[in-house]
Amino acid sequence: MASFAGTHARFSAFPLRPFEHEVQMHWRCGFCSPTPTRRTFLAVLGLGAVCASTRFACAEAGPPPDLARELNRRPRIANAITWFAAAAANQLAYAQWPAAWKQELKQFFDLLWAGQPLNLTDPPPNQSAPPANSTLLSADDARHLFLALVAQSLVVEIGRRVPWSIEHDNDASFTALFSPTEMLLFDRGTGFYRVNWSGIAAPPDVAYHFLRTQALIGPTRRATIEKLLHWCTARLVHFTGNTSNANLEQQ
Repeated sequence: MASFAGTHARFSAFPLRPFEHEVQMHWRCGFCSPTPTRRTFLAVLGLGAVCASTRFACAEAGPPPDLARELNRRPRIANAITWFAAAAANQLAYAQWPAAWKQELKQFFDLLWAGQPLNLTDPPPNQSAPPANSTLLSADDARHLFLALVAQSLVVEIGRRVPWSIEHDNDASFTALFSPTEMLLFDRGTGFYRVNWSGIAAPPDVAYHFLRTQALIGPTRRATIEKLLHWCTARLVHFTGNTSNANLEQQ
């Protein structure tokens, strides 16, 4: 879903009919204060009460597998996982990471495997000046969001949460899933990480919850993409006004 704050592009995701009565409910509730989030948006529309009828939607039974062992079994995936080194001089593959980063990834993996919330701030605070048209994240916020997204991809693949696998995907696909440069660029002038998309990604527990409750996970990758595009066509409208951070966050 599109972000409601902290990015330099916005979409309004208020659904059209038959959910118009729930949109009206939004104006009478506390959704706009103190800070709207994607989580509160889902709650206001009552999406949490809906469950997609698919065996891939639920958390796996039993404890999560050992992530390090699973990555050893999948060296191509392990080699594709990278994060910025100090001062972003280069990128470090998973095998070169300090223990703290590996532990963070494991913690996210274990929580997502069990279907537990990550409790990440969504969206993370924008470190850019209010008049600017950019999104800058602190080192910790950038790393945590990226590692959470990587962990989600690993949960889906290792846990077989969808009826397909990334095992034979090409290098470009692996880069999109496991390389931070697809999402973030280090800004040497500020020491922060610049969001490299039109919008900032939601934490995976929020995004996956949305896909599940809206029954958007199909039997194939193509079917899933088509379902999501149909949802967007029916319910999204573009933001209004200028592209300053202040206006976009108000959207």
